[in-house]
Amino acid sequence: MDIESMPVRSRILTMLPSLQTAERRVAEFLLQHADEGGDLTVSAVAAGSGASAGTVVRTCKSLGYQGYQQVRVLLARDSVTPAHAVAAAPLPVEVAASGAFVAAATAGFRADDTRDAAVGTGGNGFGSPVSAGHAKAADGPSGTGADDESGDAGVPGVLGAPGAPSTPGTRVIGHAVELARRMPLLMGMLSPAELDEAVRLTRRARRVLVIASGLSAPIGQSFTSRLIRCGIDAITFNDVIDQHIAGSMLGRDCVAFVISGSGVNAHALAAARSAAKAGATVIAMTYFAASPLTELADISLILEPPDFTFGQEIRDVSRVALMILTESVAGELGRETGRSHDAFTVISQHLEDADAEND
Repeated sequence: MDIESMPVRSRILTMLPSLQTAERRVAEFLLQHADEGGDLTVSAVAAGSGASAGTVVRTCKSLGYQGYQQVRVLLARDSVTPAHAVAAAPLPVEVAASGAFVAAATAGFRADDTRDAAVGTGGNGFGSPVSAGHAKAADGPSGTGADDESGDAGVPGVLGAPGAPSTPGTRVIGHAVELARRMPLLMGMLSPAELDEAVRLTRRARRVLVIASGLSAPIGQSFTSRLIRCGIDAITFNDVIDQHIAGSMLGRDCVAFVISGSGVNAHALAAARSAAKAGATVIAMTYFAASPLTELADISLILEPPDFTFGQEIRDVSRVALMILTESVAGELGRETGRSHDAFTVISQHLEDADAEND
């Protein structure tokens, strides 16, 4: 995806770690004033960020733009069609009696709501109002909180009544709802063309090595399992030295997926360089566009960081977007059902009826 097509906010977030200190101040000021960015002159940005006008222009060029005037026009464009409008689209939530609170909690939740906003002021306790239909169910026929005949009334202690306190439980659910609402934003940096190429090469690969270390390792293991069930010869290793050795044994007809939120994990980079030297296609899955990993990768699948700073990414270590990306790629690869025939046959051999064991 060319940078002119993506929201300026997304571009800044993925480039923050690569900026110098003064440039980062300018970038963070632009993030904080994105909605009014089209109206801000270069002098206003310089004054607001404590930098010089020359630093503002240099920052924009470091981000990949021609200069501040191009950024200003694109910010004005983004403010007309704000990115959070996409994230506010209704989610396809399956509603069951036991999970009615999920739909009620997500109704009306906006991407720019904070997870603890307006708790105790009515609505669902997550800073967003429940929809009319769910409010009726929660209040009962007479508005007294009585259950209706369907049994889908509000869930006590989850949706909460006006004045309900913020609790660990409501905050956990609120955080999950917030992540779900933000997912369209997090996926906004992905390039369909690069995803097409990644899927095509993976389907043709003789072997796929999944490289992931630290907190990304469980995602790598899950992704590998999904690929195997798609009939793809995929491997991964917990040991970082084994990853490095396996990378050196690949060839030009192989693919190496490297999963690293920061893009600077030394173990993942060592294995990735080994795979690249062996001639394999290296596909990066990461949050930051400017990193050692994206520099060596043939294809970079870049997600918008869940948080505003590189430091927060390290501290909060949210990998939910990376997990969803791997699941989605595996789902597309699984569309070729013919290749997964043998995998299903093997799986069937490991399943037994419980009744048969008791005979």
